[in-house]
Amino acid sequence: MIGDRYVVVGLAKVRSPWFGEVARWANGSRLPIDFLKCVGATEARSRLTSARPTSAILVDAGVVGFDRDLVDEARTHSAAVIVVDDPRVDRDWLALGAHAVLPESFDAETLMASLEAHAQPIRSTTDVSVPDGSQGDGEVRSWRGHLIAVTGGSGAGTSTVAMALAQGFAHRPGNAGAVVLADLAGCGDQAMYHDVRDVMPGLQELVEAHRTATPSRQSVRQLLFEIGDRDYSLLLGLRRPRDWTALRPRALDAAIDSLLAAFRVVVADVGREFDGEDETGSVDIEDRNHASRAAATAADVIVVCGDASLKGLHSLIRTEREVLGLGIDATRVLRVVNRAPRSPRHRAEIARSLNDLAAIEGRRLGPVFLPDRRQLDLTHTVARSLPGALVTPVTRAVAAMAASSR
Repeated sequence: MIGDRYVVVGLAKVRSPWFGEVARWANGSRLPIDFLKCVGATEARSRLTSARPTSAILVDAGVVGFDRDLVDEARTHSAAVIVVDDPRVDRDWLALGAHAVLPESFDAETLMASLEAHAQPIRSTTDVSVPDGSQGDGEVRSWRGHLIAVTGGSGAGTSTVAMALAQGFAHRPGNAGAVVLADLAGCGDQAMYHDVRDVMPGLQELVEAHRTATPSRQSVRQLLFEIGDRDYSLLLGLRRPRDWTALRPRALDAAIDSLLAAFRVVVADVGREFDGEDETGSVDIEDRNHASRAAATAADVIVVCGDASLKGLHSLIRTEREVLGLGIDATRVLRVVNRAPRSPRHRAEIARSLNDLAAIEGRRLGPVFLPDRRQLDLTHTVARSLPGALVTPVTRAVAAMAASSR
């Protein structure tokens, strides 16, 4: 329509030749665009999230801070992502979600054609949809492994249950080398339990590799440790709890997707905090808890652990409520009572108490009871196979739930 204009956010290094050229085209009315120049990714994000609608973001491929999260930010605000190529940067921008890539030198007509093809003019009365780039990487990932999230309060044996599940699935026929245990709990305890002497590579390196690219399955596997007797791979967690600040949310999501594309079963040991911006009003808290939230919402089964003590059962129910607060169906949640008494009567009383405390509707399996095992620390120290009494019951229950979830 006559009078329609494109609002374009430009992000580039100050001396990029095209940066000033596009500004001249806009100021001289050669192109119907309002060009908003930015010299940093933070300023570009601020422009995208402002009240003024944005048609597109035009980004120099070599600018610092241009990654998967900035692409996702633009898409969230219905802005097309157009990349100006830099021959010194070898990346597949379309695979990262960009809508178009322009050559290093381009004219006004080329830019206008790209805007007309991918962006939405402001004040237009016609709805122009932004193309979905979810398959823009040219690779259709039609296969996806099962994701099992394991969570629970402190001292509930969550990490041990996660190890038991990884071992149980790895020892199933056809699953050798196809199971990974991912430490997403934020405290790096799995490295201690497996007596891994190295502190890297781990989750930080995997997420960083997904900021500006999609690594191959082989590249993903090279960031893992093989746990011999248990036949699964291990992704080490954060080296320090405060290192969550280095994990970009969209890159973390992509890293989880890559694990699911490379393994039949991904067992994620996650923290018990799931609060986000809606609950707390803090974006920082949501980013800190993003690993737990992303794993729980994407999981086929969420295993919630607690021990048989009064505090343990109370903590189990509280964690379960946090999980269900994410909008997760109760039928995807499995309760596991660790260090349970051997008496069937006592176990039945615990099961009744859990149901009375929760009062949650929805068909579910009964809780899985795991016995207390002596000398478990010695087993962890040498990373030997966990005893069948810990592995078999929980693996059988989770496998049945995972099979019915699809």
